[in-house]
Amino acid sequence: MTAPNTVIPDLIGLAPLMRKAFAEEDLKPLAAELIARAGNNPDDAHACMDLATILLLSGHADTALATQMLALQTQALYQIAPKSEATIKLLVLMTNGNLMANTPVEFLLENSDIALELLYVGEGIPAITELPEHDVLFVAIGEADDKRDLLLNLEEILKI
Repeated sequence: MTAPNTVIPDLIGLAPLMRKAFAEEDLKPLAAELIARAGNNPDDAHACMDLATILLLSGHADTALATQMLALQTQALYQIAPKSEATIKLLVLMTNGNLMANTPVEFLLENSDIALELLYVGEGIPAITELPEHDVLFVAIGEADDKRDLLLNLEEILKI
């Protein structure tokens, strides 16, 4: 349980981490920092989610997916703040999985004035009772065989 005055750092997110990986930056020191953060605060889902992304980018898929699920079982909703005052709040439905499991919306909206909320849904992720407030909803879950049932369930829930 997080102490009342504990501030959890913002989610770094996929776009900045992937850019670092493609620039061949050494992500090991950042990964070590994230491991330490998660060890000091079990409620720091941001550290686990960012660590999972680094592990995926580094080719450690099994460990990455387990770390990702740990983050998602702690917290299903993640925010990426806009660079300027938000004009729109975009809620993006995502699911657990590798880098191809979801449309990489973060890249499209990076440095924009859109407040981005990533809500993860799927097996093993605690269900929410209602959708967060939003202006636009986007389903970013890729159409893969193992996600077909999830997409069909979303179609019914969202009345698409």
